[in-house]
Amino acid sequence: MILIPLFIFALGALVSAAPNKPLGIINGRNATRGEFKYIASYQLCTRDSCTHDCNAIVISKSWALIVADCLSLFDSFKYQVHAGLFNLHDPKRQIRTAVKGIKHEKYDPSNTESDYNIAVIKVDTPFVFNDMLQPATLPQPNSNVSEGDAVIAGFGAADYNSLYSIRLQTINVEVVNTKVCLDYIGRNHDLPKYHNSVVCTGPGPCIGDSAAPVIQNGTVQALSVFGLNLCDPTNAINVYTKVSPYISWIQDNIDEELTLA
Repeated sequence: MILIPLFIFALGALVSAAPNKPLGIINGRNATRGEFKYIASYQLCTRDSCTHDCNAIVISKSWALIVADCLSLFDSFKYQVHAGLFNLHDPKRQIRTAVKGIKHEKYDPSNTESDYNIAVIKVDTPFVFNDMLQPATLPQPNSNVSEGDAVIAGFGAADYNSLYSIRLQTINVEVVNTKVCLDYIGRNHDLPKYHNSVVCTGPGPCIGDSAAPVIQNGTVQALSVFGLNLCDPTNAINVYTKVSPYISWIQDNIDEELTLA
């Protein structure tokens, strides 16, 4: 069994999933216009173009929330944040350059399953909030995530022949018992001691869906980081960084106010 991170590019090369497995949100649907006004596309830029790499969550006019995995090449390449869109080609999308990336100081980049897998990025020009772009609502500090129904959404690819989805995808998922989930994964993998800082769901996200949010009652509860049996529509287990333990850390590292539930 292999644990696979969900971001797409490393030095411009595609991180591929198992052969003949679909990519991206599995069995999802197209999101509707304005359904997830805070989900953005974090894009790696070369000389000629920019390409979706991870999802990002707009949390204020100048800052977005992301997982630390997605910043592995931040100092080597130019990145943009495309926001206010549900289609990557939307002519009215707001395009900003990422000028600062701050990873949690306890994040271990050498460990795919690292605890503290969270980061914030600052853009060069503030976003303009409108009917397509609003900041996400984040949970109260150290609040719990309920087991049961949730929603995820992201721009990860929806078929094996694509690198990402042009249209934002979404699906209903079930948040499962975290201890049972981690005990199962831990049978074959050495996991760190998580400090009540992750949650698990069944099938849903896949390659390209790093930082895809788990949403309950309109609140962004967690961000996708890695999976077991990734892309399997029936047997996948996906692990997410829980947001609530990091609310104070996020607020301490940005210069704008958060919106809390």
